[in-house]
Amino acid sequence: MSMNGDHFRDCFTGVDDASDIGDVSLLLEEAQHFITRAISRFRVDLSQCEAELRKVSGERDALRLLCSQKDKAIKDLQANLAKVREEEDELDKQLLPWRIMASQWLIMEVQSLIMAIQCLLSLCHFIKQFLSNLKRHKSINSTIFNLFIAQILCIPLTQSNILWLFHYFPKYCFRHSL
Repeated sequence: MSMNGDHFRDCFTGVDDASDIGDVSLLLEEAQHFITRAISRFRVDLSQCEAELRKVSGERDALRLLCSQKDKAIKDLQANLAKVREEEDELDKQLLPWRIMASQWLIMEVQSLIMAIQCLLSLCHFIKQFLSNLKRHKSINSTIFNLFIAQILCIPLTQSNILWLFHYFPKYCFRHSL
């Protein structure tokens, strides 16, 4: 450190006080201009940074708002999905007896059709046997035979007629299975 407590004395070593006062003044003036320009640039940079910060902050706030809206929409959709699933489960519970009844009805219809087919097969077998017996015995009147065949062939195949056949020819139905 310098003798008189002047910390900057060594900075000016070799500078003549009397002759260089104009130079020092010029140096100070240039330094002041340099500092003023640096401060101006700093202020311009600072205001650009502040503008960029405001822009980024605005974008951040917009993204936060959008995210919160999306989160709310997702929660609403999840709630709606849960509600729809509950309604679907409730409808399934309500429709289950109807489904069971419909299945049972279909099973009964299929069983009825199987019975009808078996009855028709048995009837066909009966007719074949009847015809073969006729060929062997030849004792039956041809008019009775023709009436019998005409009556059998004219029966429409409805469920009630199949049941009629089952009723009148019970010993021949279900003799042969499918």
